[in-house]
Amino acid sequence: SLIEANLATGQTERILYQYDPQGEYQPMFYWTPDLQYLAMFGPEQASTMAMPARPVTVVHLPTGETYTFPDEAPDVGQLHLCDQFSPLGNYLIALATPSAQEIFSIVVFDPQGNPVQTLPSEQLAAYDLSWMRCPAWQPSEEAFYFQALSYDDTANTYQYLIFKYSLANQT
Repeated sequence: SLIEANLATGQTERILYQYDPQGEYQPMFYWTPDLQYLAMFGPEQASTMAMPARPVTVVHLPTGETYTFPDEAPDVGQLHLCDQFSPLGNYLIALATPSAQEIFSIVVFDPQGNPVQTLPSEQLAAYDLSWMRCPAWQPSEEAFYFQALSYDDTANTYQYLIFKYSLANQT
């Protein structure tokens, strides 16, 4: 369980997560650097490169308001939220995984679950990506970098690619 307690009195203020003894996996918890938001990533069913979708709830700790993040978006498909907030706590990122006709894309969310920007699949289509990793942010949150895997049909090999995406330029 995850509880908020008053250290001076030892009294429980509220229960943020109640342990489920029947559950096989427990959720992961991540705070923003300013401790205003707590992200609770639901139990992961398996550990694979495809990163299975997990329920994600964010709690605004001062008010207790909760925000449930979508696991699918109409324009990009199934979403897989990356654990960890951006360095200043302003964003969470979701990778959109492809189905038979879809191509990878990335959605940047604010802590309340509102989409802020989307790296459109069209910008990545030429690379024929088969896999992506969650990004690493610049400390200023102006841009992030992410690694992807592409199959080169001509050389019959895989290539690891590193991309930089700038929020200001949307490129």
